[in-house]
Amino acid sequence: MSEIEGNRHNRFISPTLFYVSLALALIPIILCWIGSPGYSMQRYDAMGNVVDLTPANPMNLYASIIMILSFAFWLLCVYELHKDVRNTTNGGHSIPPNKAAFLHLIPFWNCYWVFKWTKEIACTFNKTSSLKMSKWLYGTLLLLSMIWWTIQTLVFLMLTVSSSTNGFKPAKELDSFIIVSSIILVFFSIVGATISAKAKRRHKLTLQPELVAGS
Repeated sequence: MSEIEGNRHNRFISPTLFYVSLALALIPIILCWIGSPGYSMQRYDAMGNVVDLTPANPMNLYASIIMILSFAFWLLCVYELHKDVRNTTNGGHSIPPNKAAFLHLIPFWNCYWVFKWTKEIACTFNKTSSLKMSKWLYGTLLLLSMIWWTIQTLVFLMLTVSSSTNGFKPAKELDSFIIVSSIILVFFSIVGATISAKAKRRHKLTLQPELVAGS
């Protein structure tokens, strides 16, 4: 095996981890569906407001834990993707893997960050590959999804505080938040897998002339 071929095997971009992330993100949705009571209970409080007293979903705790683990695993996927892109471009990619993952944890800034890192990956490969990668599409999709997730999180927190103040805790609030969050994580994983697959294809195209020259 030539030195170039050896390097090719050491520099490998794969969407496999994002497929695992997708499967993991589906589990909370399934758990919420299995544990759903299948009926609702409501009554009026002293002020005449309708209060939802539907029993809590017994699977909520497990679904919440797996949802958090799913997000953590998605961050690992982002970390590995940036590490692979840096390796394949001999350090030509400007975003360090740890920075790529960590900045997702900063509220509101993460909305911008998902757009930023996808654009930078596209720019990195567009410099060397004849097959161009969209700089705006995937970042825009993730940006809109992250904004939606942020809004859903704020609504969930406001409803939780409000229901706690009133002495009631509607069971559907947590269910809805888990399902919406997991659906967004599924979408994140699909976009991540698509970006990885496209980056892998473009890297292979840049290797072909080198392999011919080294054969």
